[in-house]
Parts: sequence; C-alpha cells; structure tokens
Amino acid sequence: MRKIVIAAQAFKGTLSAFQACQAIEEGILSVYSSAVIKKIPVADGGDGSMEVLVRANRGEIRHCLVSDALGVKRPVLFGYFPQNASAVVAFSDVCGLASLEPEQQDPFQTSSFGVGEVILSILKLSCKRCILCLGGTATNDAGSGLAAALGLRFLDEQGNSLPLGGGHLGKLALIDFSGMNPALASCELIAACDVVNPIVGPQGASLIYSPQKGASPQMAIELDKALQHFVSIILKQTGSDISFLRYGGSAGGAGAGIAALLGGKLESGSELILNSIGFDEALEGCDLVITGEGRIDRQTTFGKAPMAVTKRAKKRGIPVIMFAGSLGVGHEEILSYGVEKVFSLPEGQVSPFEALKEITATVFRNET
Repeated sequence: MRKIVIAAQAFKGTLSAFQACQAIEEGILSVYSSAVIKKIPVADGGDGSMEVLVRANRGEIRHCLVSDALGVKRPVLFGYFPQNASAVVAFSDVCGLASLEPEQQDPFQTSSFGVGEVILSILKLSCKRCILCLGGTATNDAGSGLAAALGLRFLDEQGNSLPLGGGHLGKLALIDFSGMNPALASCELIAACDVVNPIVGPQGASLIYSPQKGASPQMAIELDKALQHFVSIILKQTGSDISFLRYGGSAGGAGAGIAALLGGKLESGSELILNSIGFDEALEGCDLVITGEGRIDRQTTFGKAPMAVTKRAKKRGIPVIMFAGSLGVGHEEILSYGVEKVFSLPEGQVSPFEALKEITATVFRNET
C-alpha cells in the first residue's frame, strides 16, 4: 500500500496550507482509494505560519487590538502555548501586504509598530519564548517600528523622534535603548525568516522586495540608502555590522533589526517550522512527497518551504513532485534540486480548490 506525504504551503491569496493539502488528498483518493496519506501543512515564516504552528502543537489562539501597517487599529491573532510558556505572531497578520489595497501600499511610510504591540501582549503572559514569523509584510522599516513599540527611540539630529516608516531612517542620528521594555530580558525572540537576503545592497530588502510592496524604482533606491544609513548607525553605536547578516533582509530588513536592536535569533522559517511539526518522523516509510505553493519561481529556492521539504525528502531517497498556482521566471531551477516534476494549475472558471484537486487526479491517472 502506497504511503504519500502531502506537505503543501499556502497558495497565497487563494488557499490556506490546510486547504491545499486537502485538495491534493481528495485528488489522489479519487484515483487511488487505498493510498495511505499523511497531510502535513507547512510554512516558511510567511502567510499561514502562525496557524500551522498552532494547529500542530495544540496551541491557543489569542486576540489583541494593534496598529496595522498604516497605523489603523485592528484586531489580530497570535498563538499562545501555555504548556511551554511560548507564543507565535506573524508579521503578515499584523502588517501584511495582503491587507492593503494597491493604492495604500507605500513602504516608505508603512511600519511594523503593531508587531511590537503584539509582543507587549505576549510579554504580559510571562512568555519565555516568542517566535516571530517574518514573511508577507508591507513594510521596509528594518523592524524599527516594532522596536519603537517596545520602548526604543529613533532620534534625528535635533533629538526628535523620527516618524514611523523605513523611508525616515535616512535621518536617523541616534538610537536610544534606555526605554526598552525590561520584560524582554526574560523572553527569547526567534525570527522565523522566509528569505536569506541581506538587509542592504543589490540583493537586499529594498531593491529586491520593496517593488513588490508598492515602491517605484526611485523609492526602492531611496529605501536602500535609508537602510544603509541605519546599518551605519548600528555599527557606530554597537560595533555590530549587520550588512551581510543571513536572513537580515526578511520582512523589509526586520530580520537584521530584530537581531541588532533586540538580540533576537534569526533562523530559517521553513526549517524551524518543519522541526516544530514533526516532519521528519512523517517521512518514515514514505514512497512519495507532494509539496507546492502559489507561485514557483527562482525565489522558491531562497529558503521557501517547498524547497526545505524537497531537501529533506531527497536525503531519504524519496521522490518529490510539486504543484503551483502559477510558474514564474526561473521555475525550471527547481528540477536541479531533485524535484521529479512540477505542475501548475490550469486557468479556468473553477475554484482554486477544485483546480488543484483535478490536476492532482489527472497526474495520478496518467501514472497508471
């Protein structure tokens, strides 16, 4: 009897990781009713990460009212694990790009302040560990917003606090750490990062990702200069050079900011989540692994969940196939990492769930 592990992540904007796994399972069972299937929804620190971790580890969902990327107060969710005094919050749920209309997207002004407000709620629960899922943000502020919510002050040459937003960091003269919330000293911050890019430079947060958040080419250059200046102030005040820090460019440079400003630890989001949900154990006796995401392109190889799934399966000699909502530039590179085949959803009038279910069934019918 064939054992298949389905480890898909969210198809952004259309299917959650749980829905994607369910659609694939139904497609398989319509062809092989006797298949033994293990569904393991996955994530990489981006959309759906909090839900994946909470469901897999029997956590609780808590609510709080915080600022979104534009400073509007909105209710958001975070995960709480009373059994080990830990919590998880996703940037995408607080200051996510998907929550803004295209005309609202402005990475010069958007801020991660609300994430800091969620952390304040988490600290009130006496948590000793907090996982920050960094993907899917509308921001490019190097985490300065969330740090401001936790008591740090970002001052200009006149000693005035800078407005929120990454574009204003070009006028930063001094970071005042004196007001940092003392409860942070007893809470370990772990940033689950979805990309490996550095904070600045040609492959950095601003030049690579801010155009996806609404930045014009000129704004992207200005944002990179602002973060370059932020990096120089960090170096001057702390002696720490965060220019080339791995994962530093996650969430508009928040990875580097969390490490430099708050002493947080940066980890691969996909690896952290796979370890947290018992993925390796599920591979025992497995004959095939199916993974996927909404869009497969060259960026999929930069630490995304489908790539982490593939690497772990290939170490055990298990074949992998991948499904995508669409294929982008460089998707062919996935095959060089050991993926057997990549399939994309056909365009049509059916729902994404039905489209994924049907293409799965078609693939397995063709196998017979």
